[in-house]
Amino acid sequence: GRAAKQTGMVVLQRGDVVLPIIAGAEAVVHVVGDEGAVLGPRLVSLRTDPGRLDPDYLAGLLRVAVASGPPRPSSGSRTDVRRLPVTLVPPVRQRELGAAFRELSAFRDALHACMRSGEDLVLAAGAGLAAGRLTSGA
Repeated sequence: GRAAKQTGMVVLQRGDVVLPIIAGAEAVVHVVGDEGAVLGPRLVSLRTDPGRLDPDYLAGLLRVAVASGPPRPSSGSRTDVRRLPVTLVPPVRQRELGAAFRELSAFRDALHACMRSGEDLVLAAGAGLAAGRLTSGA
């Protein structure tokens, strides 16, 4: 913590919401689970008062807003977090929606892991075919 303060780094706390400066469908918005990480380049962090604004609820709203923003060139555009829509609902409902957003995020992460595993399998099979260790079955 002390070294980070001296160098101007932002030390993240549990519950901080982190999102990229550049918007896009592949932008990852997440809630920090462990304290002590340092905010990386081209990222923005938001710290909520969990009694007033559930961080998982906020992250879910921001995921949708960042991914479905206005059409933009393929290079992406900067995210202005001050202009992203956040609908305030009662705290109990925020926690319910936050839990659902958290489950959706975990599901997305699992899908991405499956996709990476599938790509690895295809590459390994292709390498086996190219090296003559596998046959095509035709």
